[in-house]
Amino acid sequence: MDLRGGMRLFESLGFKPWGWRDFNGVRRRVAFVKGGLLGEVCRYYAFDHILWGEFSGGHAEDLIGSVRPMENVMTQRFLLWSGLNGDGKRRVRSFLFGLRGFAEVCLLGPGIEAPRGFEDLGAIAQAAWKGNFEVRGGSERV
Repeated sequence: MDLRGGMRLFESLGFKPWGWRDFNGVRRRVAFVKGGLLGEVCRYYAFDHILWGEFSGGHAEDLIGSVRPMENVMTQRFLLWSGLNGDGKRRVRSFLFGLRGFAEVCLLGPGIEAPRGFEDLGAIAQAAWKGNFEVRGGSERV
């Protein structure tokens, strides 16, 4: 299931092309900043990935086992979009009891509802797959 037709949508939402091993798709980095009276207290990042191909549950397990913690990155989310039967399961791995971050993987496909924590990425992937999105003044309506 190739989602390359939705590149305009992905780019407008901050995603850039990305690939690793047999996984190809897009990724974006989101910054979270905690402020206080004296200014910025802390800053950490989350990486969102939307990858497409003919994936199975084994691919999701391999991916979550291969992900390593990254400095200043709290969450790495991977949505695997597959033409095969996605299972809609959310797989979570913590690094050093969550102190070094988390990795989350979900295997979805057309018509499969995204689990909690993946609703946003699931909606973006569904819109790219259907090709039903509108660009209005630089923002997307999914």
